[in-house]
Amino acid sequence: MKTQQNNWTKAELTAYLLLYCASADFVTTAKELDLAKTGVDRETFNRLATEIEQDNDKTRIDKIQMALSVLSLTKDEKTLLLQEMKLLLTENDEYLPSEQAQFLGLRRILLEND
Repeated sequence: MKTQQNNWTKAELTAYLLLYCASADFVTTAKELDLAKTGVDRETFNRLATEIEQDNDKTRIDKIQMALSVLSLTKDEKTLLLQEMKLLLTENDEYLPSEQAQFLGLRRILLEND
């Protein structure tokens, strides 16, 4: 299945990444959702939440890579994204192997062209 071009803003990419991280341990908490909502309006958040639920992992990664290539984020912006993802993944004082693996994979994708 071919992934369609998205026209995400940086805030939308951030929300999608945080929603993706929130699902790493298969349990999404209210606090994780609150962190993912930061920076986007309710309608945008709901659209992205529905979208990510329908996407499989390959599609999610393809969309993230596509958005990164279109947005051309600076190294500082990518570092900030990584900090936000790590905060979300460790918000419940646990950092499970599934969360660690997802973070390392996303870190690799974010920093691959730096």
